[in-house]
Amino acid sequence: MTMIFPKFSKEIGIADEMPYGEKVYFRTRYLIRHTEKGYQIYSVELDHNNSVMHEKESMTLIADTEDCTVHEETVNLYDSTNLIKIALKSGKRCTIFRGADNHVTFIMDPSEDSLLKIYVYDVTPPYANIYENIRLLEKDGVFGELGVEFVNCVLDISKLRTDVYPCRASGFKKTVDKTHLTGTETVAGCETSRLLLSEMYGDAAGFKYRNICPAERALSENRGVFIAKCCQEYRFGLKSTDNVTGYILGWGASPKTIIDAVFEVCRVYREKEERKKNAGNNDE
Repeated sequence: MTMIFPKFSKEIGIADEMPYGEKVYFRTRYLIRHTEKGYQIYSVELDHNNSVMHEKESMTLIADTEDCTVHEETVNLYDSTNLIKIALKSGKRCTIFRGADNHVTFIMDPSEDSLLKIYVYDVTPPYANIYENIRLLEKDGVFGELGVEFVNCVLDISKLRTDVYPCRASGFKKTVDKTHLTGTETVAGCETSRLLLSEMYGDAAGFKYRNICPAERALSENRGVFIAKCCQEYRFGLKSTDNVTGYILGWGASPKTIIDAVFEVCRVYREKEERKKNAGNNDE
């Protein structure tokens, strides 16, 4: 079954009180009706005219009372990810939601497959600012309309148990930027760390490296759509090929930059998938 999730609350009408008889608003695609047994949901086809109020050409019951439940708490109607997750837990085919502004929407036959997974590659310590900002923005419903699920790919570098770590901000005893080294240590770092140590200690130094670069992990693992952190500016921006769709951000990326990156990878990925789908249909 295909999930039904109206994009706009104006597509949904309430059939309990209809002061204009059977006519409905021109944007209406679904009607919710309250009965003694519970709620029913209908899809409607309207006549074709230029009026604000339309006659119904057809009205089809798509969810009966035993199929429907109402989520009692008010929700952010634009946070589609959260609504889908709630609907999946409801135990009913259809969950009706009400927003703080008293508008309503519903999700019928919810599917987790409808959520686009975005893998977020970051490191900690110090603060994993890309991933943590995404969590805060997601909580505020900023990404709600995208229908996405963020997957935590944050590497805790303290678990690597190397001799030296990249930066004093991480709180480690020995770091590349504050400790004089012997040249034999194992270093948790990235290309920047390697270049710095090569310049300071010479190519003859025998450092061993554990690469912690989030961008390199994202590109090598190729798990799907991704957002990743990197300190190499030449890597910043959109990465879009037949096999990869992602966005690489700098360590100090602002919330606005992060938001733009998430929206961009979703747009590019879905456009690519639509082109593939259309190409497949043309081959039939």
